[in-house]
Amino acid sequence: MKINKLNIPKQLFLIIGGPGSGKTSSSKKIIEKRPNIAHFSMGEIFRNEVEKRTELGKILASFINKGQYVPIEVAISSINTAITESPKSIVIIDGFPRNEEQMLEFEKCLSKTDEIDLKQIIEIYVNKEIAKKRISSRNRGIDDNLDLFEERINIYENEIESIRTFYSNKKLLSFIDGNNDLQHVSENLLIKIDHNLKPIQPCIS
Repeated sequence: MKINKLNIPKQLFLIIGGPGSGKTSSSKKIIEKRPNIAHFSMGEIFRNEVEKRTELGKILASFINKGQYVPIEVAISSINTAITESPKSIVIIDGFPRNEEQMLEFEKCLSKTDEIDLKQIIEIYVNKEIAKKRISSRNRGIDDNLDLFEERINIYENEIESIRTFYSNKKLLSFIDGNNDLQHVSENLLIKIDHNLKPIQPCIS
């Protein structure tokens, strides 16, 4: 068999959780310890693409600058590009997918590539009162508005069940207790990631 090229698939972990679950803070603590792991959020992915002024970035900017939502196909394309172009072989994305539409569109993307190996979806579960207390003690802008907390948590709870069911059936879903301090949560998250990593094998295409 003739080998045309050798690709190293990226090992991908998706971290989900409601507002105040600590998914972003815990992910950031992990990459402080493990420089071989890349971490992205959807907002960071969009900003990076716009700053690079790529064709995809120009499309993103055309929506963002008008205050419009980025179309799902463009969002998924941005995520796929960030993962495949990352110089690091292990990638964490937190806060994605947020709903069934994003999940199903990303699954279509994964089915068309052998450059991404989705290892695990890890949900960080936290008690509502603890989540609310965390949000009240930080200042990240509109997402930390306590008046919107109930609305955001309700949206999350309405969307999460279909995501849980889908990935449970694929045996890719696991849970972490997010009620502990964030240092403990990040340590448990790293244990989950390490447990699901395997020696990287090149994929031939």
